[in-house]
Amino acid sequence: MGKTFSYLKINILLKYLNKIYNIIIAFIYLYPFNYFYKMQETPIDLNAKLDVKDLKIVAKLIRAVNHPLRIAIIKLIAQNDKINVTQIYFKLRVEQSVASQHLAILRNSNVVIATRNSKNIHYSLNYNKLKDVFECIDLLKK
Repeated sequence: MGKTFSYLKINILLKYLNKIYNIIIAFIYLYPFNYFYKMQETPIDLNAKLDVKDLKIVAKLIRAVNHPLRIAIIKLIAQNDKINVTQIYFKLRVEQSVASQHLAILRNSNVVIATRNSKNIHYSLNYNKLKDVFECIDLLKK
């Protein structure tokens, strides 16, 4: 899959991430489920289609990507295919600990993949996960 995700697509993704995140948080915490049930023209089984755990996973993914430094890290990894933390903090001019913390968040949400090569850990993008995020945005834009 490689670099088929252009920087324009990443910027479009980031534009909608904040909106999606706010929608999910509002959906989880602010509105009772019966409110959304009454809004539907066709009744749906909320127990079968709506799982709070799934919503929290999606919110976690969007929250992970929705940060300026993590966006910069994603773009940098996209430019280099594989990169280690030293290259990341050197090129982005941040502290090593800050870069490592943000990489851990991206790694925990499966946006980046870490592979160990002797003493170094190289990071690459999980394009399948990014594709899922793009598809989610496309669905919500309809």
